Amino acid sequence: MSLRTAYKPTGSKLLLPITFLFIIILILFIAELGASVGEENKYIAYWSAPPVNSSQGKGPRPTYPNWRWKDYGSDSPDGISRFFFRSYTMIAELIHLPIHHYFLLSRKRNLHPIAALVLTFVFFGLWFTQMFWAVLYSLMDENLDEPTTERVSKAAIAFIVLVDLLYLVYFGCAARQVHVWRKARKAAKLEERAERRVGGLGEGQGGVELVDRKQSVEARSETV
Repeated sequence: MSLRTAYKPTGSKLLLPITFLFIIILILFIAELGASVGEENKYIAYWSAPPVNSSQGKGPRPTYPNWRWKDYGSDSPDGISRFFFRSYTMIAELIHLPIHHYFLLSRKRNLHPIAALVLTFVFFGLWFTQMFWAVLYSLMDENLDEPTTERVSKAAIAFIVLVDLLYLVYFGCAARQVHVWRKARKAAKLEERAERRVGGLGEGQGGVELVDRKQSVEARSETV
């Protein structure tokens, strides 16, 4: 059994639901970005020319936007920084998932078990930190009355938790596969050493027979 065929990527089946959930998270994030722009424009339009109701004074005040892309009021815009802390794992996944799928679906199955172990550990950590920032921003948001973007954000957090759990299971499968690979590697080395020993003994016996024949020939020549 060769070292390459000893690796059976059973945990790689989890990459399909991970990819499916990632697409949902990406769609929700894009929807949140679109809603954030709409909420901010509505908020700015209200305060630039607030409607007046004769019975209630001003009309209903729109909610304070969770994402601030423009500079207004006492708060500085945080859209760019929020975008980075909410999307760095998604950007990494856009690069990682196609490569991971390519190596798993190729005929040679070139994805080494150690590579699978490292990748799953790295992306488990990335999604865990992504979940932390998503929860933190959700708790920091002051807008709680009509939180359109907050609802989308909380839905995305639930899917992020599922992706992180799947990566954790995939990590466990990859760790087991590394153990199988190391065991097969050790067995292959022992088999190679045994073959070398057998070959060395054969060469040694042949050398002894050659020396005996040479000595007998020399003895005969001396007697003659």
